[in-house]
Amino acid sequence: MNKTVLAQGPFIGSFEQEILTFRPHMRWIEKNTNARYIYYSSHFNRKFLYPQVTMKRYIPVYRQLTRQEIHQTGYNHKDVNQRDFTSLIRVYKDNIVSKLGCTKKDINQQSLPYVKYIPPVSIYHKIFEPIKVPVSKRKGYVVFIPDDSMNIKDALIIFNYLKKTCKFAVIGDMKCYLSEDNEILQGVDYLNTGYQKIVTAITNSTAVITPCSHWTAIANLQGVPIVSWGENVGQYKKQGIYNFNNSQARVVYHDKDSKINNILKQIDNYLQEINDKII
Repeated sequence: MNKTVLAQGPFIGSFEQEILTFRPHMRWIEKNTNARYIYYSSHFNRKFLYPQVTMKRYIPVYRQLTRQEIHQTGYNHKDVNQRDFTSLIRVYKDNIVSKLGCTKKDINQQSLPYVKYIPPVSIYHKIFEPIKVPVSKRKGYVVFIPDDSMNIKDALIIFNYLKKTCKFAVIGDMKCYLSEDNEILQGVDYLNTGYQKIVTAITNSTAVITPCSHWTAIANLQGVPIVSWGENVGQYKKQGIYNFNNSQARVVYHDKDSKINNILKQIDNYLQEINDKII
C-alpha cells in the first residue's frame, strides 16, 4: 500500500520546549511536505496544541512520562535514555502501521534530537501560531505566574503586593512557585487539563505578570498585555523573536543585583495605565 505518512514526534520533553521548539518546528515541517497523512505524538494532555490533527491521528506517549512533569527537561525526560527513546519511536511507527495498513517505509518520522544539550533550531524553520483555546475575556482578571526563573523571595513580595492592589490569580505548572495558591494546580483534574487551563487563563486575562520565560512568549503569542522582566529581555521586546508583534508587552531589564521594588513600580504603572480594564 503506497502511502505518504508524516509522523511528528514522539516528544516527551518539557512544556517550555514544546512551545518554543517542537510545536513551531513540526508545524514548519508539516507546511513544507506533501504528506497525505499527518500524525503527532506528545503528552496526552497537550493535544489542544495541535487542533489540525484529529484524535485518531494523535498518539500520546506513555502516561507515566506525562505524570512525571518535573522530570521533563528540554527535549528529554530524565528517566528515558537514547535506547528507550528509540523504542518509543518503534512503538509509534507500529501504531501507525496498524492503523493505516502501510509499511514503515511509507513513514517519514520527524522528531527533535534526543540529546542532553539541546541544539537550537533556526527561527526560519519554525512557524509560531496562536494557541486555540476558548475565549471569554474576564474584566479585572490579572494572572501572576511565579516561574522558577525568579527567586521565591521575590515571588512572595509580588504576591503580597498584588493582594493589596488588584484582583488576581496565581497560575502555572509544577515548576512554578506558590503551588498552594495556584488555582490550576489545586484542581483535581490538573493532570488532564492543567496546561490547557493555563493557556486559557493567560489568553483571557486583563494582564499577565511573570518573569521572562516561555510564559512571556505565550502571552505575546496570544496578544495579551504583559509585564515581564529578566536579563535576556531583547527576544521578548519589539522585533524580538518571541514578541510576535505584541504591542501590549512591557519588558524590563532586571538582574540578580536589581531591586524588586523596581519591578513593583513597573507593575503599578502598567496597572494604572489599564486601570479602566481591571476595576
